[in-house]
Amino acid sequence: MHHFSKERIVYYNEHMAEEIVKRVAANIRALRTDSGLSLSELARRAGLSKGVLSQIEAGQANPTVETLWAVAQTLDVPFSDLIAEPAQPQVTVIRADEGEWITGTPISSRLVQRLATPGVLEVHQIRVQPGTARPSAAHARGLTEHVVLHTGRMRLGPIEHPVVIGAGDAASYFADCPHLYEALEPDTTGLILMSYPTTRRPA
Repeated sequence: MHHFSKERIVYYNEHMAEEIVKRVAANIRALRTDSGLSLSELARRAGLSKGVLSQIEAGQANPTVETLWAVAQTLDVPFSDLIAEPAQPQVTVIRADEGEWITGTPISSRLVQRLATPGVLEVHQIRVQPGTARPSAAHARGLTEHVVLHTGRMRLGPIEHPVVIGAGDAASYFADCPHLYEALEPDTTGLILMSYPTTRRPA
């Protein structure tokens, strides 16, 4: 049987409270964006002040149960959706030595990603120099980025879970959360394919 001191229990409870506040902030922000409501409109419909809702979304306020119920009803989602632990952003990486090359003359090819989407697909050629990491705000809900690196090395992906890829590697991740790009070698080059879905990303 474990015995906890009063100080340790207080620390544990405070830590859990901080985690829940962060969860609520992230979940409300994502659900509001997904519903197409502005912060002002959600606050008005839920009977809250814009300032209070802004603090909640920024993780700077500990909302009451009554406040969360009002927000949940306005967003038409279960109360549990507001306090659920959000799924961690996933990054799929295919290394340069993985996958099978189909050889031919003069062309050889390797399938790194198969995109089955009826939406818009943009292909961007990139050249990135070392320096400060470039942060990017969240894109449209469900937008996915696929990066294929030709030369150099990069650190990229969701800010909370970035990965490092090198020449010949490929990475895919949802870009509807804050993410970053950082070259680790001079003249890092490659392609970014941005896949815009016609439907929203599944919850």
